Amino acid sequence: MEEKSSYRQKVDAQFEDLKTDLEDLKIKVQNVATDLQAEYQEKIRELEPKIAEGKTRLAELAGTADEAWDEVKEGTELILKQMKQTFNSVKEKIDKDKASESPDTPKNE
Repeated sequence: MEEKSSYRQKVDAQFEDLKTDLEDLKIKVQNVATDLQAEYQEKIRELEPKIAEGKTRLAELAGTADEAWDEVKEGTELILKQMKQTFNSVKEKIDKDKASESPDTPKNE
């Protein structure tokens, strides 16, 4: 039971970090070329429900029997992994596009 609780806290913190990172990404999107903003905003809109889905899965852990716990845990980890990959991909593209727009402008990161 303690393992579940510890795991839930750790993963919940990761989802919260992703939410914060997503908010930061929304700000970055505002600073890229207008023609690219719609594409990035769509990717962000795809990520937002994934956070909610992951948190729902995480909440399910509390009520699962030990036999089902591993399955729910694996599902939660898969969602988190996919979200991180998508987030990092979008962030890299935004950073690349921002750099190509104004190569003389130093980054403030």
